[in-house]
Amino acid sequence: MRKWLVGVAFVVALVAAWAVRLYWLAGEFKRLEPHFAGECTTVTGAVGAEDIVIHRAAGIAFVSATDRRAAMAGRAPRGAIYLYDLADARHGLRNLTLDASPEPTRPRSARMGRTRTPSTIRARALTMAVSHSG
Repeated sequence: MRKWLVGVAFVVALVAAWAVRLYWLAGEFKRLEPHFAGECTTVTGAVGAEDIVIHRAAGIAFVSATDRRAAMAGRAPRGAIYLYDLADARHGLRNLTLDASPEPTRPRSARMGRTRTPSTIRARALTMAVSHSG
């Protein structure tokens, strides 16, 4: 009986040590100090913003958003891809997908790549978004 208890205690200690090490590696015991000296501004208009892609050279950002709470409540929300001008003092969003499709747009993520073709002198930015139906 004693050997059995020692074996169980050893296994429990091993699992506890593994769990503590996992938490340590995940950074759970680190102390975080705020290090942002700037100001934050709330940008309204995009409910459920999920992904933001910044085009640094152009000074703009693309925001994909869908109101997922409305979808869970049974309503059919219409998501959108928004354009945000990083230099705009009004901090407004512009909907780029107002009449994009008769189906409701529900973007989940967005990515941006640059393309350069022989027929163009300047590179073009290509923005793609994944949209889920239903």
